[in-house]
Amino acid sequence: MGWRCGTAFGTFMSYSSIELLAALPRLRRYARFLVDDPAVADDIVRKTLERARGAAGPDVARSQRRELLALLRAVHAEELARATPVANPPRVASNAANDAAAADSDGARARQVLEELRRLPVEQREVVVLVAVERMSYDEVATLLRVPVATVLSRLQQARSALRSSAIGRAPARTGQGG
Repeated sequence: MGWRCGTAFGTFMSYSSIELLAALPRLRRYARFLVDDPAVADDIVRKTLERARGAAGPDVARSQRRELLALLRAVHAEELARATPVANPPRVASNAANDAAAADSDGARARQVLEELRRLPVEQREVVVLVAVERMSYDEVATLLRVPVATVLSRLQQARSALRSSAIGRAPARTGQGG
């Protein structure tokens, strides 16, 4: 018997294996930004796929991307509610330590940006990921997160400001011209 997922967005429809396979990279990326533990993120994605595969609902137009991300977020919230509080959650090991190609400036900068993004509060981090990475509109993000658009914009501004401050703090000192 299929699992029925009713949310504020309505009832999710069944998804084909092809649709779920195509959505897998997006779901994994979003889950990895929600939680710092790759194993936990993969478990959330697995549970999301199980529910999406078995979900049944009316044949109506839908936004697959928003529905699947909303379902993943719901699974994550359930996992948080079940989890016992941990004083210091495990951090994702930096790829730089294991990556012999860490000297590559583009790769090193990408790892640096990801680490800065992981330092943001989850509310800000998920807005940045949904807007900048998933290319969702502010309205879509607000609907997904069930917050006003103004809250999305505020969280995005706070995140950008924090990321900018972090980048300025790392910038090499400039020397004056002339002399």
